[in-house]
Amino acid sequence: MSAAIDQAVGVVRQMAIGLHPLILDNLGLRAALDWLAHDATTRLGLDVEFHVDVDDREVAAPSALAIYRLAETATAHLAQHAGRAVAVDVLQRPFDVVLQFRRAKGDAQEEANADEFAGLAEILQDQVHLLGGRVEAGRRVMVFLPMKPA
Repeated sequence: MSAAIDQAVGVVRQMAIGLHPLILDNLGLRAALDWLAHDATTRLGLDVEFHVDVDDREVAAPSALAIYRLAETATAHLAQHAGRAVAVDVLQRPFDVVLQFRRAKGDAQEEANADEFAGLAEILQDQVHLLGGRVEAGRRVMVFLPMKPA
């Protein structure tokens, strides 16, 4: 009985983390994306390189959660449809945040074709549109999100 309760508590904790990762609130976007990269490597077998140029203090909590969720959706999709290594660049600009999803340098098939990322662009399009942003696709996918100040 005790083992079943422990297992149920573990499942509930995982569900809660899935709904809203506490690391995002406690340590910020950069740490949450680092954790996401580690999780994608261990759970999905996808080597993810995050390059994050964002000041956590300047990104409002809803924007940070949106960025995290888009990165999470993208890594799950890329684990199924891309090479074994992908790179995600997160760049803060004065009025927006840019997320770029591409094959990582050194991947055997570093040069992706446009079709490879078209599916990812379609998946992200609706979410990004609801956030007031836009998606550009080609040999990589770029997401532009307006940034609300913290």
